[in-house]
Amino acid sequence: MLKFSEILTKDDLLEYFGGKKFDTIEVEIGNEKNSNLNKDLRPLELKGMINQNIRLVANDKKTILKTDASFSRIIFDQLKYFPRRELTDMRFWQYLGLEYLQDYIWFRWSKSLQKNNPLNKEQKIKLIKQVNKDDEDKWSSITTRFLGGTSLKSLTSRHAISRLFWPHHILEDHDLVKLCFEKQDIAVAVFERQYGMHPEAAKSFIKNISKKHTGLEKKNIQQEAKKLNRYFATINADYLDQNSIKKLIFA
Repeated sequence: MLKFSEILTKDDLLEYFGGKKFDTIEVEIGNEKNSNLNKDLRPLELKGMINQNIRLVANDKKTILKTDASFSRIIFDQLKYFPRRELTDMRFWQYLGLEYLQDYIWFRWSKSLQKNNPLNKEQKIKLIKQVNKDDEDKWSSITTRFLGGTSLKSLTSRHAISRLFWPHHILEDHDLVKLCFEKQDIAVAVFERQYGMHPEAAKSFIKNISKKHTGLEKKNIQQEAKKLNRYFATINADYLDQNSIKKLIFA
């Protein structure tokens, strides 16, 4: 398994789709149980599993949006043995996304792309350079899904592949992962904030948000997430269990 030797930028991404090859380095496979599988089998098996599941998905954007939870488990199971220092390295995720799971990223995040219509390099570059009408970013939002970024939320919420791995790693329960991705606003509310990396806080929020707001309206989810974030500005989440955090949510 390789990763890019440097984090790719937006300009690099255009050159990548234009055919440029970027320098790579070996990923450390670690010395944990089953880590010997990391070198070759894990990413290759992951690519095959994801592509197989894409073929089963109807050619419908609403259908692919509902696959996040199941794809999260597949991605986590195949990558969980890599050392944490690699799993927190955006170069790892950029390489994995571009070299192994590029077709998935295009299908999942390009608004109009159909799964049976592969793109040529000119079409890819055109889509990358599209301007968002609702964002200050000069290039298409799919750019972030390939590149991630340097912030925590880029790792847990923005990059197309790492955003599926980390919720499963943090929540440790597939039923909670399904609740998390039941509505995208929940995943965004939790994992774009610092407390999303705190297992007790993330678990408590996801378990209780639907109990307090049964309709799961976007504005209510965002309001509760901001409120909890304000609490953690003065309270150390490391000293709170799920019940304590639940009290903050219902306060």
